[in-house]
Amino acid sequence: MLKFRCAHVGLTSLFCLLSVLGFVQSRAVRFATNDEQTADLPNVTYSGYLSISDEGKDALFYAYYEALEPAKTDDSPILLWLEGGPGCASMLGNYYILGPYWPNRTLNLEPNPGTWNRKYGLLFIDQPVGTGFSLAGKRGIPTDEMEVATDLYIGLQKFFAKFQDFQSRPLIITGESYAGKYVPSIGHFVLQIEEQLGQNRQSPTLSQRRLLPQRALEMGPPLFDLAGLAIGNGLTDPRTQVLQHADVAFFFGMIDMQQRIDAMTMQLQISQLIADESWDEAHQQRETLLEFITQCSGAGTLLDYRRYKDYDADKNVDRYLNQPEVKEALGVPKHVVYKSCSDKVGDALGPDVMKSVKHLIPDILVALPMLLYQGQADAQDGPASNEPWIYSLDWHGRQEFNAAPRALWHLDDADNDISTAQGLDVEGHHGRVVGYRRQHDTLAHIVIRNAGHMVPHDQPLVAQAMIEQWVDKAVGFSDADVKGAASRL
Repeated sequence: MLKFRCAHVGLTSLFCLLSVLGFVQSRAVRFATNDEQTADLPNVTYSGYLSISDEGKDALFYAYYEALEPAKTDDSPILLWLEGGPGCASMLGNYYILGPYWPNRTLNLEPNPGTWNRKYGLLFIDQPVGTGFSLAGKRGIPTDEMEVATDLYIGLQKFFAKFQDFQSRPLIITGESYAGKYVPSIGHFVLQIEEQLGQNRQSPTLSQRRLLPQRALEMGPPLFDLAGLAIGNGLTDPRTQVLQHADVAFFFGMIDMQQRIDAMTMQLQISQLIADESWDEAHQQRETLLEFITQCSGAGTLLDYRRYKDYDADKNVDRYLNQPEVKEALGVPKHVVYKSCSDKVGDALGPDVMKSVKHLIPDILVALPMLLYQGQADAQDGPASNEPWIYSLDWHGRQEFNAAPRALWHLDDADNDISTAQGLDVEGHHGRVVGYRRQHDTLAHIVIRNAGHMVPHDQPLVAQAMIEQWVDKAVGFSDADVKGAASRL
């Protein structure tokens, strides 16, 4: 881990030291500067840098929050959140989507009632390097999923080596959007590392293998217990998903018939470019297609067709995290400028965008439970974008999953003991319908009503109930009953 000295003396320096060492926890603290201005300091438990290169100049920034309601046992799960983009920082997820506090327009921290660290530890890592507070050195920004997964694996090994008490706690890797590629990639990466280094999960031999870099193998077998994967509104199989954009926009009433035909023509061209492995051109053409639909519809963003402006349009997260006092408290060098989404990282990974990781998922489903969820109002990566590739997935439970009935999901006081207290309008045993779910064996799929791309931001309590129900069952999942885990969520 790279360590950065706090620049000032006195109370400011003391608080920074306590924050970096992990003694500042779970509440916002007011920070008084010499000119009497104040800022709410982050309530992080631990934060800092994880070096992923020999010279130490390539480093991933992390922020960890312990559970607000710690379990009585030492094996309560830890959730890792990966933001998408590519190039968007997980600290955006922290301070806008599912962390314990969100900055408002005056940059004061307000509690998030649906935080994902109510019951679990919550870890955010800005990745790849160059994203958010993470530092890109001589190694440079990754350009494909293997490089991204390698850096993340090294970072996780460093994190769990530093915090050895966490090693016995199940790790659930979660994320949204372009993390629809990050999450399966790192999940399969870990399974292959385990297989090659003799820590097999008693599951059949992997059907897919990628060439693992030596620097990853040198880190040894995982110091953590990977227990499940969850993806929200993911881009996972771009060729299948790009063919849905025109119909989604048309049936949402965003474009008319002629515009639909124009969009379908563009989609077919993109599909052919993918088939020809013209990756960069396919990516650029998809961006053109999405911009065409956005302009025709007048939508603020396709990520939630109901919005008149994009998520965090006021850049509250960027403004909050670039305050010098906040960076000092987190252990971030003064010169590092935070951006929620990095164009440089996005450009570096541009040719990777249209490549699929769908082929990795059957191996994962043999060994691990997986949750796929989408917000109903996402016109870009929502249910209609994801369901075609999910239903065509060639895995051991395909037939039974596809035949399983889609159930209404009622959030009631049997589902979540805070639902009534938080005003979810529970009506007796049957609360309001908050979504739809289908599951079989190790795969669960949920659609959340009244939510767009960033489900935990749009429906905090529903998303919290969803992840808590699923994780509580996922961590009880054992290798011995891979084929028999019929009840998920």
